[in-house]
Amino acid sequence: MSHLSESLRELPAFEPPADGWSRLQQALLPAPRRRRRTTAALALAASVLAAVGIVRLMPPQALSPADPEITALMQRSQALERHLVRLRPQVVVWDARYAATTQAIESDIAMVDLQLNHASAAGARTLWENRVSLLDRLVATHQAAGEGPSAVALAPAQQEWSL
Repeated sequence: MSHLSESLRELPAFEPPADGWSRLQQALLPAPRRRRRTTAALALAASVLAAVGIVRLMPPQALSPADPEITALMQRSQALERHLVRLRPQVVVWDARYAATTQAIESDIAMVDLQLNHASAAGARTLWENRVSLLDRLVATHQAAGEGPSAVALAPAQQEWSL
């Protein structure tokens, strides 16, 4: 210990530079390059999420319907989606039940859409019926959320939509 004390006493007096604090602050700030990379990464992540959201909401178009009933179901599905676009801005405040129900129905619609993209002609009709039914429930949920509490059944969909 005494050796350390003696060594410290032998050090010359030190006067810090006048701009020492500002140089220290500049050294501790993140480099502008790092900020740009972070911003670019966040922008890329937001773009990917937006693209996934748009694709998720788009109905499948892979199957060209030969059956007039499937054509009618596809048209009904498109009409319901247009109606949803008009309803969404009208819902100002979401109740937790409505939000959970909407999320569950949208997840089920996404699952049906995935199955429709790979469906055989025989199973397409059932899947389109399921899609229209889910969209009907989604429209009803949005209408109920826009009007406040109502008698609309709000049990989450959580059904298996398969052939």
